[in-house]
Amino acid sequence: MGTDGPRLESVSTIQPEHLGAHPPPAWFLDLLDELPRLNGLRPTPTPLVYVTRQGQTALGNGGHAGEGALVRAL
Repeated sequence: MGTDGPRLESVSTIQPEHLGAHPPPAWFLDLLDELPRLNGLRPTPTPLVYVTRQGQTALGNGGHAGEGALVRAL
């Protein structure tokens, strides 16, 4: 599309996958919540779309650790 149309960008992240029956511990998720503040980061509004892999582990596919918390936050 032209410059006014949607833009598709691929973003790759290296994260451990959650393969066990137990979610990440609450202290770990709390630490992740603090990282932006500790690094002086502030939210920047952008017109992006997040595509989740939530539910893929139940289908035998991979998923990101803590993705459920991310989806709830978004």
